[in-house]
Amino acid sequence: VYKRQNIARIQRYEERLEQFAYRPVQFLRFIKTVRLPQILDTPRLTQHYLLTLTQKINIKDLVKYFSAIQITKEGKRTLKKRKHLLALMDCTVFQKSLLLTDVNRCSHISFVTPDRFWVSDENILILKEIPWKPRVVLYSVKNVLLANMSGVHTVNRDGELIFINKNCNIDKLCKDRKTITTFIRNPNSAWTPICIYCSPSAMDLLVALYRYDNDTETHIGKVMHYSNTGRHTHTIQDNNNTHQKLYELPRFITRNSNQDVLVSDFSGHAVVVTSFEGNHRFSYARSPFGFRLSPQGICTDALSNILVCDIFTKSVHMLSQDGELSLIHI
Repeated sequence: VYKRQNIARIQRYEERLEQFAYRPVQFLRFIKTVRLPQILDTPRLTQHYLLTLTQKINIKDLVKYFSAIQITKEGKRTLKKRKHLLALMDCTVFQKSLLLTDVNRCSHISFVTPDRFWVSDENILILKEIPWKPRVVLYSVKNVLLANMSGVHTVNRDGELIFINKNCNIDKLCKDRKTITTFIRNPNSAWTPICIYCSPSAMDLLVALYRYDNDTETHIGKVMHYSNTGRHTHTIQDNNNTHQKLYELPRFITRNSNQDVLVSDFSGHAVVVTSFEGNHRFSYARSPFGFRLSPQGICTDALSNILVCDIFTKSVHMLSQDGELSLIHI
């Protein structure tokens, strides 16, 4: 009964959060005063996180920034002037960083728990923990396809590591790290899996693949969806409206809380967003400063905002769930 009551309370808070999505100042006031429940004995609710604000809210500054947003005829939010975008660039606050002495370049991170994570570069995939202990590696995995510097590993809801091996199959490392099994075998050697993502709620798996087309001398990408048992359900490859290819060379993939599929297409110089069924929603391909995007790591937050790293400008772009740019951090 206690668990059901807490679950009901969490659902009510999530509903309030969705209602306040277009009233951010009112939402911040609400979340500052409310006390969220502590869930200690419900392991299947790991996707819920406690929201806290450690600094005092400056309502005047918030109103100033949000007043710069105007509603267009299409109902989307856009920034009125470039100076407001520059002001938003300065409002981000640096929190903390970790110096990873065991990897040459941090390519991808998959969190197991808030204080334990897998990290990889072009040579190694290792398990680390916070607080940071220099030169302490909890576990390392060999036979991982790391040469492409992409999102080749992910973690499911049970804390199991799922990764692409050197034979282009999908392997699973059990939670006790004693057994590795082949979860999905690559049925077509012409296609190479390059990045994967496991949904923490449904535990289904998204796998992005690519191949080289000799006729056009370009890469062609696609996304395959698998159930939590490894059964292939559907494939996303072409735009349903134009019948043109959606992807060239995907590097990273994730999914929003509204079930959109988000792909960081490095060769296509774009973030490509489709619905779960594969309908193309939008592509974000150029920064507001006129540079062509070079997207790498990508993730989302609780409000379905999209955060993507642009290695050309060495910046992080934040987009709304509809593709509107809201923040750049350099």
